[in-house]
Amino acid sequence: MTAITSEVVTDQVLQRIDHAARPHQRSLIKSAARKCVLKCSGAIDRLSADTGVLLTFDDGPDPAVTPAVLDLLATFGAKAVFFVVGNRIPRAPQMLSRIIAEGHLIGNHTYLHPLDRTPAFIDYYRDVIECQAAIAALITKPPTLFRPPLGSLSIGSLLASRLARLTTVLWSLDVDDWRLRRDEDATRAGERLAALAAPGDIVLLHDDNRCVVPLLEAALPRLQPRLKLGDASARLESFVA
Repeated sequence: MTAITSEVVTDQVLQRIDHAARPHQRSLIKSAARKCVLKCSGAIDRLSADTGVLLTFDDGPDPAVTPAVLDLLATFGAKAVFFVVGNRIPRAPQMLSRIIAEGHLIGNHTYLHPLDRTPAFIDYYRDVIECQAAIAALITKPPTLFRPPLGSLSIGSLLASRLARLTTVLWSLDVDDWRLRRDEDATRAGERLAALAAPGDIVLLHDDNRCVVPLLEAALPRLQPRLKLGDASARLESFVA
């Protein structure tokens, strides 16, 4: 099934526009199409401007990286959402209880994290429910948040998350940390993140890549004094509730 992303919708809209349209007009239409897709799907890609920056981490838990991320978050009083992959939980099952104990939230990131195709609805639903069960076996409060792999919205992902009573959370700021392989590049990415982040932003990061640690070491000292890193996850949880 083809993923129905804001980019796909936008391309379909733009094909109907006169090719002579000015670039800024196309940009406005692209932005409007994205907002329409998010509103119709019930997905969240940012918080209100009076909220701090929300850090989110995908693709864990990782037995080495996730504890290091949690240590840094604790040092700077930051709270985050960890979107965990169900079949990766056995690598570090103790991390889920620690995440909750330290005041963070856990979200569902599917059980298998398929990348090469978008599953049909029934397969997608079973995958989401399997992830819910894997998480619920280790913590008392099941997740209420969901992030589809790659942030790709499809009919299957939308229906599956709705039936599982999950709110889809995307992001507004991405510094491509998953691409990082060198510490010096990670430090620069952290500096860029700190420069770009604004109140209400939802930041996409990954706690299965060791380079997220030097990235956070560069970003958190710059973010902590001017942005409310501690209240964003609580505000998100309150909004969803």
